[in-house]
Amino acid sequence: MSKAAIIGLALMLVASPAWAQLSKEAMGGCANQSISADESIKYCTQLIDSGLLNNKNLPIIHFDRGNKYYRKGNYDEAIADYNKAIDLKSDYVNAYTNRGSVYDDKKLYDEAITDFNRAIELKPDDAAAYNDRGGTYIKKKLYDKAITDFNKAIELKPDFADAYSNRAWTYHLKGQDAKGLPDADKAIELASGIAAYLYVRAEIEEKLGQRDKAIADYHATIKIDSDSKFKSALDGLKRLGAAP
Repeated sequence: MSKAAIIGLALMLVASPAWAQLSKEAMGGCANQSISADESIKYCTQLIDSGLLNNKNLPIIHFDRGNKYYRKGNYDEAIADYNKAIDLKSDYVNAYTNRGSVYDDKKLYDEAITDFNRAIELKPDDAAAYNDRGGTYIKKKLYDKAITDFNKAIELKPDFADAYSNRAWTYHLKGQDAKGLPDADKAIELASGIAAYLYVRAEIEEKLGQRDKAIADYHATIKIDSDSKFKSALDGLKRLGAAP
């Protein structure tokens, strides 16, 4: 979840005899990122079903469980939990952002933008929400709106590598590769070793006729991440007549 903020359970604990009956393992397991999503969901469900959570704590648990469903690719279950978190806490910025990301993955782009709009309304300095909304604008081919959002994300967070790479890609899609190259370079300078950033730069270099640099970046992309996601890097090498 790119894009997805994680809120731990440290904020939720309220001392009471009833809480003492709940397993510490369950409370820690619900927010734990190092165990399987299924195991974490089990712990979150145990807490929700206990009936001991108050309206301050319950939205956090639904949010955490929604994150685990999202991690599993169970989008409808994730949305249901984010819905519940928002019903209980109408200003829950991260729940709007994460639900927007799920809608984006489901290709429900208008719904995603609505959620990102609400997150930004609630927290105007949230660089991640601008970056996420910009990504959805790309998918709707609203490139100028996307660039405006990436500009704002970078203004709010000058070291936001993902926003630089996304802006570079948007310039590439607009056929403005010369404008995109400095952003692609900046993203890699800020966060080296990210396959997606190298791939974006390789595409731009290829379009600019920088064959050797493009080949090097396609190779670097594949070296870092050889899974099928970057089959397009192999396609790039083939276009350039280079060995994989």
